[in-house]
Amino acid sequence: MLRKKIAGILGVLLAAGLILTGCSKAKVNESTQAAANTEGQTPEEQNEKAIIGVSLATLQFPFYQDMQRGIQNAAGDDIELAFVDCNGDEQVQMNSIENFIQMGCKAVIMTYQNFDTLKNICTPLNDAGIPIILCDAGPTDFVYQAIGTDNRIGGRTAGKWAAEQYLKDVDRNEALDIIVLIPPSGTSAKARAEGFEEEILKVFPNSNIETFGKSADRQDFMSTMEDALSSHSSLDLVFGYSAQAGMGAYDAIISAKNEHTKVIGFDATDEEKGAIDKAEDSPYVATVMQYPEKMGELAVQTIRDYILTGKELPEEEKYINAGVGLYTYGGKIITAEEIALD
Repeated sequence: MLRKKIAGILGVLLAAGLILTGCSKAKVNESTQAAANTEGQTPEEQNEKAIIGVSLATLQFPFYQDMQRGIQNAAGDDIELAFVDCNGDEQVQMNSIENFIQMGCKAVIMTYQNFDTLKNICTPLNDAGIPIILCDAGPTDFVYQAIGTDNRIGGRTAGKWAAEQYLKDVDRNEALDIIVLIPPSGTSAKARAEGFEEEILKVFPNSNIETFGKSADRQDFMSTMEDALSSHSSLDLVFGYSAQAGMGAYDAIISAKNEHTKVIGFDATDEEKGAIDKAEDSPYVATVMQYPEKMGELAVQTIRDYILTGKELPEEEKYINAGVGLYTYGGKIITAEEIALD
């Protein structure tokens, strides 16, 4: 009976166009929104489907688009997704959470924008007893499960490959000139940068490593890189914490016709791969691979296996590391295990 009432409430809300009240800035994917595909179904058929809320920080970047695809593919026909693109707005995410609670969602899959405010955003869901699966995150004690990339391992993977393989013929006493591009804030960006620097300095202890970045925007990273190229006469290497940072650096290097400076990025987008494979001597030499589609699939699998069945989630599955790899010229993929971090 309760399920039927919820379905009825959803129908009224949809008709009124209020299913995401307060989320006017959100880009709602109509094809995956809860109850959007229920036309022609009986109430009994609709009630067989669990409703899962999905609140992603933004769909501006391919990383989150891939995650969305993984969630959609894994959901299949027996799970309804109430999907919200928060478009970088924390208030939109807060509003989406309140709506998920009103809808009676069985669980919520989400990513965050600022870890400092994440707990406050999650509190209403925890108070309502709705399990949260946090994607693109490290171990987090106030959610049901976290799935993500170990960002420090990702940075270390790039740094060790660069130092021990790509730069293997360079004298280890050389004072390399290196720039790291990250935004002014962000725990993930900081962890990637620290991991990269750690491995570089193990092999090239005399290196000069500087950190720059005004925002997370590609155009800003390009502008920053243009300034850096003007002030660094022999810049050896750039590590971009994301595809936006890496491609911004690449754009500046190509524009300056610089044939010396090389770039390592993070995210392994199709555009990055294209830049790497353009030529063996391309300025873009590698990018760290994450597996956002896999994260989305794993989140839905957890909901199927544990939340919807009532089984207890094993302690060792409270955090799942989706792993990292490194994409290099010719489509060669090197795993973190092959790089053998100590």
